[in-house]
Amino acid sequence: MFLANVLVIKYEVCNCLNTFGEFIQALTAIIHAALTLNPDAFQAVYQGEVTRELALAVLLLAAVSQAAGQSVTLFLNRVSPGRFVFSLLLAALFFAGGVFFWTLTIWFINRALFEFDRPFREIFWAVSLGQAPLIFGFLVLIPWLGLLIRRVLQVWTLLAVTVA
Repeated sequence: MFLANVLVIKYEVCNCLNTFGEFIQALTAIIHAALTLNPDAFQAVYQGEVTRELALAVLLLAAVSQAAGQSVTLFLNRVSPGRFVFSLLLAALFFAGGVFFWTLTIWFINRALFEFDRPFREIFWAVSLGQAPLIFGFLVLIPWLGLLIRRVLQVWTLLAVTVA
């Protein structure tokens, strides 16, 4: 079943995803593949069959979802508007820095220990796709379960990046 989705993604990417609907269809298929930890999705990133736009969209959706989860807490604590924006920008900066650091670490370890020479950008796009579980990051706002959900999402993301 998933192989058919990968073939659909390959076909749509080759056609440059002409419409917004095709982009959304390809995005949902690649997110589903990443969430189910299917190695074919990450292999498609390495082979260039998944466009950067799709991997970037996954990364941005994860960042926005994380920010949404944090913004509710900030709003409930009646943080001033300036502090609210500053906190969200700082969280976005830390998220981007974390993804970059994770990519840099994987790239360096691959080169130093395993003599596995993948370009940095390929690893970055695979790590970006590996952030797909964080699309559910807004769920951390659920009372009493938020911390547990956050830990589950972090482990799920670690598994996705490991598969990548």
